[in-house]
Amino acid sequence: MALAEGMRVDLLSNATWFESCNTLFGRISPRRLFFLLNIDHPQNYLPRVWQRIERNLAAIAGRGSITLSFNIFEMQPRYEYLLELLRTYQIKNARLSFSILVVGIHNAHLS
Repeated sequence: MALAEGMRVDLLSNATWFESCNTLFGRISPRRLFFLLNIDHPQNYLPRVWQRIERNLAAIAGRGSITLSFNIFEMQPRYEYLLELLRTYQIKNARLSFSILVVGIHNAHLS
């Protein structure tokens, strides 16, 4: 509906969508569909989930409307994988943010 109304759509995801979505994404102009993808370290995923992430990144690679997001929640963050993803999938944008305590919820965060 948003696209039909001429709006830009921003999709916030962890890139684990069903691969069938890639066909839909491929039909939408990169000027109308933007991705903000928060992807954790590969060791935080089961191998089959990481493979899905990589297949999905490959399917949308080169669109120019993708930003990879990295949450810093460790004093020594492991970010090298993010640089590799940026290179491999031709992604030019990265967003870094600090994870802080969410009151009432146990979340990984910096003190």
